[in-house]
Amino acid sequence: VQVMPIVLAGFYAGSIEGNYTQSYFMPAFSAGSLVDYFLTKKITVSLNFTFNYMYSRESLFFFTDILLGAGYRF
Repeated sequence: VQVMPIVLAGFYAGSIEGNYTQSYFMPAFSAGSLVDYFLTKKITVSLNFTFNYMYSRESLFFFTDILLGAGYRF
């Protein structure tokens, strides 16, 4: 659960740094776009949400893109 604020901070820093991550991976970096992404992926928000999503196969590249695109831009 504590991972999500870090993820959001990474999104925000990446979008401030440049438009590379925005054009590469999501239309807009905001809480709304994250909610839209999760809803389109049919992901249930619960206490187990972070672990279930992080270790699911389809989210592997999602979190990799966060690290490569946003995390390294701090």
